[in-house]
Amino acid sequence: MVLERELKGEILGKVNHESHIEGVVSIGKGTKIINSQLRGPVVIGNNVVVIDSYIGPFTSVYDGCVIEDSEIEQSILLGNVTIRDVERRIDNSLIGQDATISHNHRHPKSFCFMVGDNSYIYLV
Repeated sequence: MVLERELKGEILGKVNHESHIEGVVSIGKGTKIINSQLRGPVVIGNNVVVIDSYIGPFTSVYDGCVIEDSEIEQSILLGNVTIRDVERRIDNSLIGQDATISHNHRHPKSFCFMVGDNSYIYLV
């Protein structure tokens, strides 16, 4: 709700021609949006890289994050989060600082979690 009410829609980073921006979106300095779709309200911090991805409404991405070949919406990513090759959309999530979420292409396939106190994990 805060994003929808307060966001100004400044684009200070670089957005290539293959990317599509819809709605109110703010992009910080040094950020690169490549071949991606952003649907606001969305705020993206400084020095973020988004490649071949979808960032949906009500998402806040803090400084230094990398999102590649993934989808995320209605979520908050704190600083220096890396999300790569996630096959399903990440939704309604809070992802802590310096966290990494990526697809495991090796066998045997398994999940590996480091989960903090009072956390919930939903696998569907």
